[in-house]
Amino acid sequence: MGFWTGILHSEEPRLHREVKRFKRLRKRPSGKLRIYIAGPYTPKSSNPHTAVREAQRNVDRAIEIANALIEKGHYVFVPHLSHYIHTHYSCKRDYGEWWYELDLTFLRRWANALFYFGSSRGADLELKVARQLGLKIFRSVDEVPEAERE
Repeated sequence: MGFWTGILHSEEPRLHREVKRFKRLRKRPSGKLRIYIAGPYTPKSSNPHTAVREAQRNVDRAIEIANALIEKGHYVFVPHLSHYIHTHYSCKRDYGEWWYELDLTFLRRWANALFYFGSSRGADLELKVARQLGLKIFRSVDEVPEAERE
């Protein structure tokens, strides 16, 4: 048995167990939803002073909704939190459309529900994709059921 073959075969039982465990976890109904939060981020104002405040208000609204959904026992993805990456001094450029690609990756591969709290170019696209995927769509925190507590 060669060096690499020995390493690969010694890892095989552990990898097999991990794959089986992952499949069980994906099937387990916990009642917890994986909710993608969609709403406006980009400010409408062209005044830089006003635009910064508007963007922050949009981020704050998404965070408020996220916290309410977490309190109900669900998992959340808040694309608005990319604001802090985008505005950090180490971010050298605006990645533009790349942000939409990133966000839609989470919507398509992770989420099983969408919370829509307002119209914008990005949020409307996310709503359209969520409908195409057949995800549950919520527009009010009251509509979201409590998750089963473990």
